[in-house]
Parts: sequence; structure tokens; C-alpha cells
Amino acid sequence: MAFEFDLKNVGNLVMISSLSLAQVIEEYNPNARPSLKWPNDVLINNCKLSGILIEKGEGNYVIMGIGINVATTPKKKYLLYKATSLHENGINCTAEEFLIAYVKKFNQNMMSLQKAQKLMLRGEWLKRACGIGQQITVCRENKVERGIFVGIDENMALLLNNRGRISKILAGDVFFNNGDVR
Repeated sequence: MAFEFDLKNVGNLVMISSLSLAQVIEEYNPNARPSLKWPNDVLINNCKLSGILIEKGEGNYVIMGIGINVATTPKKKYLLYKATSLHENGINCTAEEFLIAYVKKFNQNMMSLQKAQKLMLRGEWLKRACGIGQQITVCRENKVERGIFVGIDENMALLLNNRGRISKILAGDVFFNNGDVR
């Protein structure tokens, strides 16, 4: 998808894109219990179902790509994370059906965001967040940080507590210290 979006609020777009995906999964199968791995992955049962990529386009346009394992999972031997699919989690729909449901939910959440319901959306995202209160490692371009994942701020920055000092991290790969992606 490509659309105009205020780039200074791109964190909101990250939040509602993954939240919308989790909510649609829950509508199809309330027992699936998707979780959100900061900043842009959706997991089910500790396995990666989806990744979301948002890039800046021309002007104020953003380009959002979402990869979802609908019927199968990658068969590569050395994946960074174990993968899963919708079908493996009792969600038997076509890619088209899921896309239609996703776009509808995304639009509802976008309207909520425009109606200044950001705190509600953030709370919904946090309810599904992986690793809150846990020790994590965040790998950034030239830096590795460890600490307790204490939440996200109003711009979707990860809040990391390292011995009482809170760092705001805007981008990076999160690893859970037990070796899981969760």
C-alpha cells in the first residue's frame, strides 16, 4: 500500500498496522492469541507470522509492505525465527479474504487515530506486546543495548530500562534473552 501520511507520526502507523493485523487474527480465531514484537512483527505461539516494512516514498507518501504466511511457511533450514502460518493456527481463509478483513480493520484504526484515540490504540498494542517487563537485547546499527523492556512512548519508541536509566530506541532488532523471539 502507498498513501499520504504525516512522516513525523510514522510510529503511529507502525502501531496501527501491526495492531490491526493482530485484531483480524483474533476475529478469525480468538484462541490464536497473536503477540506483537516491537517494532513490526506479529507472532503466534512464539513463531513469526508476519513482518511489516514501512518506507518513505516521494513527498509525504509512505509505502507499507506486509508479509503474512497465509497457507505455508518458509522451508529454509536456517531461519532467524521459527515461522508459522494462518492455516497452522486454525485460520483457514484465502489471502484475498484476509486482506479485505485487514484493510477494513486498518481503516477503522486509522479513523480512531484521527479521532484522537491514540492512547486507546497504544493500550491495545501494549496488551499484545511481547516481552514487557523482561530482559531484552536490542541490536542497532552500531550498538547493542540490554535492559528491561518497560513499554513504548507516544511515538512508538521502545523504552528500555538499563539500571534505572530509560533509553528511547527508535529502531533496532529485539532479542529476548531466553533465546526466544518472544
